[in-house]
Amino acid sequence: MTTLDFAERIESGVPQLLQMSAQEKLDAFDAGSKYLDSPKAQPVREAISEALIKMGYGEYSARLDPQMLIDFLSRQSLEMVVDNRAALPGGRDLLDGETVPIGYDVTLAAFPVGPVVVIGSGNSLVPGLVAAVEALLANCPVALRGSRVNREALEMAISALRSAGNSTLTALLEHLHLFFLDHRVPGEAEQLYRLLRIGPFAAGCFWGGREALDRLIAEFGQNPRHPVVIAMEPLTGVAVISQRHLDAPSSAPVQSIARGLAEAVLVMGQQLCSSPTEAYFVGRREQAESFGSAVARELAGIAPRHARAVSDAYAIRLDRLRERAAAEGATVIGPAHDAPDWTLLISDQKSVSGALSADLTVGVHDRTGFLEIITVPDIAAAAAAIHALPSQPTHGEVGQVQTVLRLIEKDEARELVGHLRATGGGVYRVVPSEYVARRHPHEPLDGQHLVSLLTRQVVIL
Repeated sequence: MTTLDFAERIESGVPQLLQMSAQEKLDAFDAGSKYLDSPKAQPVREAISEALIKMGYGEYSARLDPQMLIDFLSRQSLEMVVDNRAALPGGRDLLDGETVPIGYDVTLAAFPVGPVVVIGSGNSLVPGLVAAVEALLANCPVALRGSRVNREALEMAISALRSAGNSTLTALLEHLHLFFLDHRVPGEAEQLYRLLRIGPFAAGCFWGGREALDRLIAEFGQNPRHPVVIAMEPLTGVAVISQRHLDAPSSAPVQSIARGLAEAVLVMGQQLCSSPTEAYFVGRREQAESFGSAVARELAGIAPRHARAVSDAYAIRLDRLRERAAAEGATVIGPAHDAPDWTLLISDQKSVSGALSADLTVGVHDRTGFLEIITVPDIAAAAAAIHALPSQPTHGEVGQVQTVLRLIEKDEARELVGHLRATGGGVYRVVPSEYVARRHPHEPLDGQHLVSLLTRQVVIL
């Protein structure tokens, strides 16, 4: 079947999806979650992970992806998505065609926007599937373009869900159309662009680098249906640590906090949008160095589980960077024998990268286990650094900071958000380190509730 063949019939899926209640869909996806988590499906989970490892994923992240999918598809998770009143007035009732009162003598109904195209990410198979599942819950059939990097794993995951033995889930998956056209391959690119220009889509959800997004969205913008564009631009994460939090009686032991940060730095090769690529320590230099030593111990212990191959050129550049950073006054900590597996820098007030030549700095998308901890005097200074980060030479490829890992007290976090709001910028999430690779079901996806964006609200006066 060609791409245009499924495009010609995707619209007919809308009325078919409307015949399934939200509860039936939740039951079906939960059955899929239970099946994937069962002993019977263990060989499939292993095969998915091995397929990802074969394509260059780190072992830890490759084994994390199937578990993240299991957790997302569970009833507990998806119920919080469809019943979140911040996303949908009336929750699942709105999806089921009920009218929902929203004010004096005013009610609300909703229609699905229509077919959705999703261009998935290469660093994880989960985001594309998250968007696809939320679209199906909103009664929108989906065309999901997977990445060539995770194609085999993605196909296995969908095949496994079809094998779960749930007829409703099988029927739902009939409205999830997988295709693989690479925008970097000339012949395939033109097929993909043509699909975006003329396909019967009401919305599109796009992951990718800036260059790819610019081209894909420009092509999609030519579609005469004027579909909604949901762009997941390149983002990054940071961590904010305060000595006050480390000293708080209610906090976990310092080594446990350090372990959380080390895991967050290494997860998915530091290429996850939430993985911290810079950190700010509210406190004195000696306190930051003490905490940095604790982080270094954890990095040394867990880095082998996250091993990711680096080029000789990267290793040589990293060695020169470490030497130069130390000469500029930064504290440099790394593995024995100067191995390139991880690097920790501790500097005062500003990044040491500003004192390095361009050929020595490590850009945000080149980092592998590389973290600079910068001491700042207060929360306001941390907020200012976060706001300015995308304008720095090392981070110019990202649109903004997505995630702040909260290694500070809750009131400090609220103060941080207040300062960020005052700049007119901001971040998308402030979360504990255990949320670096997962999301709370109530969280919007980069500031947007997909199930809401894919539901057209109709006011009845």
